[in-house]
Amino acid sequence: METNYQFKDLPFSTQLAIVSFGFGTILFVTHFIFPNYFPILVIGYIYLLIAILINTLTFFYLVYLFSKETNVEDLTIRILILLSNIPIAFLYAYVVLNTI
Repeated sequence: METNYQFKDLPFSTQLAIVSFGFGTILFVTHFIFPNYFPILVIGYIYLLIAILINTLTFFYLVYLFSKETNVEDLTIRILILLSNIPIAFLYAYVVLNTI
């Protein structure tokens, strides 16, 4: 069975995970294109703090929904998709901190 999803049809938490990953990856690659450009580091760290805040709030909202709803399989998948950005963010931060 083939299903075509459009970005606008995805749940907010999945959209957030995709946008967070995309923007973080763009900043990560930009850091290597302009390695000595300090504002990229500042923008990256500010983005990281904002992303942590928004993703954490979304995660707690999903956990709240998880305790209230019966469709736990869908919510579990949404939570895992959202949490999948954590190891990627740690990897990006580790690489950037070790290349400064």
